[in-house]
Amino acid sequence: MIADAIPLPPGPAVPCIGPEALEPTDPAPPPPPEVDPPPPPAYPWLAVAGPPGPPGSTGLVNLAQNIRSYTSNAQYSPSSNTKHITVHVIGAGGGGGSGEELGGEESADHRPFGGGGGGGYCIGSYSITGSFTGNVVVGGGGAGANPSNQQPRSGSTGGNSSFQPSGSYSGQGQIVGNGGGGAYSTGSGGGAGASGGLNFTGHTGQPVHGSSGQHGSGEAGRGGPGGHGDAQYGRGANGNTTPNAQAGQSGNAGFVYIFEYIGT
Repeated sequence: MIADAIPLPPGPAVPCIGPEALEPTDPAPPPPPEVDPPPPPAYPWLAVAGPPGPPGSTGLVNLAQNIRSYTSNAQYSPSSNTKHITVHVIGAGGGGGSGEELGGEESADHRPFGGGGGGGYCIGSYSITGSFTGNVVVGGGGAGANPSNQQPRSGSTGGNSSFQPSGSYSGQGQIVGNGGGGAYSTGSGGGAGASGGLNFTGHTGQPVHGSSGQHGSGEAGRGGPGGHGDAQYGRGANGNTTPNAQAGQSGNAGFVYIFEYIGT
């Protein structure tokens, strides 16, 4: 006797595969081409940012320049917000020579005299860090020789020009441009030196060129330029040409000028 059949639950539906489902599909697209990786940086240590550094100083903003000039003695006070100065001092030139009075036939003789020496020139540099002043001295030109009926006379030495700083600063101390030497009769005055900073020596004056006397035709010496090379300030006196006891010419005065560098 056959037992009763036990019913089974329905299974999953099986799709019907027809002939069209067995046809081949489109091929898959090719993979993208490989791309080379970028080269490493030339300086690998620059590619990694480090920690931030400390803040820097603010520095100077709106830097400007101002010039102060002096033809006589004065007390210098810097303009507002001046951070640095350069000071230029030029010593005065020496005076020209003279000689004795001539009489008789000699009173018409040709007599040239020598030129005075140029003053020295010096440059000083100062950084101002607080309250600051400076004493400015400007040398006067050396006087020409006084006339004499006894003997030849020399012109006077020119005056020194200087700058003496005081207060809170760094840089040079006092700087000096010495005055040029006075000429002696037909000779010449020596050029002067300088001290304290960047120094330049003045030029020696010229002596008489050629002969003097009744038939003389010599030329008086010209004054030597100062170490600054300026045609005016610090130049020695030119020599005179005269048979008389005439006073020599005076040398040119010195000069001081200051460059101020201003920042806020």
